[in-house]
Amino acid sequence: MLKPVKQYKLYQKIVEQIKNLIMEGDLNPGEKLPPERELAEKLDVSRVAVREALLTLEFMGLVEIKRGSGVFIPQELQPELVFNSIDFALNFKENIIEDLIEVREILETKIAGLAAKKADSKDILEIEEKLKNYEEKVKQGKEGANESLEFHLSIARATKNVIFFRLLNQLKVLLLQSGRLSSKSKDRPVIALKQHYEIFEAIKRKNIKKAEEAMANHLEGIRKVFKINQ
Repeated sequence: MLKPVKQYKLYQKIVEQIKNLIMEGDLNPGEKLPPERELAEKLDVSRVAVREALLTLEFMGLVEIKRGSGVFIPQELQPELVFNSIDFALNFKENIIEDLIEVREILETKIAGLAAKKADSKDILEIEEKLKNYEEKVKQGKEGANESLEFHLSIARATKNVIFFRLLNQLKVLLLQSGRLSSKSKDRPVIALKQHYEIFEAIKRKNIKKAEEAMANHLEGIRKVFKINQ
């Protein structure tokens, strides 16, 4: 059955153009994009549309916005982010982070509790290793989004429930990008590290209730970063 053709917003079309330039090798890792004003003139659009497109691309991990320096293609651009973003760019919702947090509140609190119940000594060692990796990045003053994600995935793996792990893993791109954005908030990496330790200690002690509470507290902290009310 034929369905109405979806009309994409202007900024989504800009996102697609820039993403295609990356995929085709016309924009390379480390390369700086033209200034916002110049992009607006070349694309014959408003600066507001360009700004919205750049923020979307930043969320997707395809550009880095460095205040006072400009917009760059990340030096360590991960190919899977480009390809996984194809549909995401066209279906981007302004409240996608709120949607993601709601899903995490349902999914990850239960994952934390189940991990506290089922994790064996090998799982505990793996979770601790991922936590130490994240701690090292934070102490270096880096965002540690990848390491934080690996910590959360190791907890899901400890549930011994492959569906829980796969569900969380399917959110990998969104989790990674929201983690990168939240880490830009002042002191957030340090606070998140403390919360990660609270989650880990509860799981290690097999305290199901505390593990769920610690995870819920961690996610509430992310809500506050993005100023999202329940």
